[in-house]
Amino acid sequence: MLAIFKFLFSFRGRIGRRQFLYGIAFWAAVLTIGFALYLKTFWINLSPLTLLILIAAMSCTALQVKRFHDRNRTGWRVTVFCILFLTSAISPIAFAPLLLVSIEHFVELLIMAGTKGPNHYGPDRKQSFETVPA
Repeated sequence: MLAIFKFLFSFRGRIGRRQFLYGIAFWAAVLTIGFALYLKTFWINLSPLTLLILIAAMSCTALQVKRFHDRNRTGWRVTVFCILFLTSAISPIAFAPLLLVSIEHFVELLIMAGTKGPNHYGPDRKQSFETVPA
């Protein structure tokens, strides 16, 4: 149970593309069920759905940070996306930069492989599971 909590909410370490997709798919399923149950609830109300959305947003941010760490990039890049996302809700001028950053995030997080070997953010995920010959 602690490993799942650490996987979903820790901002340290590295995760691969498959693990990232599993985490995002988990939250997509949870939020789909949540929206289906609270479809008539306005999202600003303090409902269980609002709390669930905030928890999912924090977890998805942690997953993105760890995925960037696997690419040997800083996790602060997620902040740029969050600022543009919130700004685009207020002003449509930020939509074009948001689209460009979204495309860049898509390529970085889902298409490009992680760095081989250890990097600034931890050891290689694949090497830590391999057995060492005697």
